[in-house]
Amino acid sequence: MKRQLNFLNVSLAQVFFTATLLVITSCTQDEAVENIDDTISINEPEVDTNNLASKKKGKKISACNNPGGYQLYTYGETSSSNTDSQDLVSKTAQNGIGVDVIRFLDDRTCKYNYSQSGNRGIYRIAAGSNKYDAKQPRIERATKTVNRKKGNFVSVEGTVKIKRVGNKATGNYPSNDPRDQRGTYIIQAKGTHSHATIGSIDPAIMLVLAKDKGNGTVDLWSEQITKRGGSSNTGREMKFIKNVAKNTTFKIKMVNGWSTDTKQYVKIYINGRLEHTHNVPNTKITKKENGEDVIRFQTGKNAKIRFGVYRCHKGEANIEWSNVKHNFKG
Repeated sequence: MKRQLNFLNVSLAQVFFTATLLVITSCTQDEAVENIDDTISINEPEVDTNNLASKKKGKKISACNNPGGYQLYTYGETSSSNTDSQDLVSKTAQNGIGVDVIRFLDDRTCKYNYSQSGNRGIYRIAAGSNKYDAKQPRIERATKTVNRKKGNFVSVEGTVKIKRVGNKATGNYPSNDPRDQRGTYIIQAKGTHSHATIGSIDPAIMLVLAKDKGNGTVDLWSEQITKRGGSSNTGREMKFIKNVAKNTTFKIKMVNGWSTDTKQYVKIYINGRLEHTHNVPNTKITKKENGEDVIRFQTGKNAKIRFGVYRCHKGEANIEWSNVKHNFKG
């Protein structure tokens, strides 16, 4: 339920007092956030699991092997038991609260479906196999979305085995250039922001990109924004995280949250050790309001995480996830 705001019985003196406090209270530029942003509530969309049509996310371009041909499905729809009880990813978070949305697989590859073997969830894609839109193929799950507030966070942790990652189709850029097509994303932090002017309506703020070294190992990189809504080399940068062995399991954890009411961070842990922190920028912009130039800050509104496998410009990518746990506050 949306919280209803009651403005009745507010005296003129109270309004004047509040306005005075806003004027005299000092804050850093990064923390200058319009009051209206604090009243925005981001709720999870309702998904009617009894109505397959409600899960359709746009018309597929051609035939696809997804259950019913739909972009979103659950593990139960791929198994003979037709039940999600055997799904390796529990919808119950570590705080004991159920998160229904994490059961749904966003499958935009028509080469493979999500599958399971033993305790491993198999996320496998092929280049050029997305029949739903013009974006890169993927099979991903999404966590709950949490709103901006000091201490709020969402996290995902699990054991990962990188068996294969995508190669480049075109271009010749170094590994530390966001334009380099080599590699596959295994997990990404998401978050919308106020005063959006560029980029996706569901923007990534940091992605963990696995690139094959050709010697039996892969380098893990953070592809992270330098400005809100940023993409490619003009709005993102690459930061090296760690080298790990292919076909060998390692533990990874991502936390996407707020250290203050306006400062957002993303942290990456590998095998229990903090390896990287991205302090997400609040971008200062100038925009026209009532014919005047006004300075605003593009500040994060919410946070969520997507994980699985995403991006393959050439060849195939195969990522296995096991022992997945998710948690949140907010």
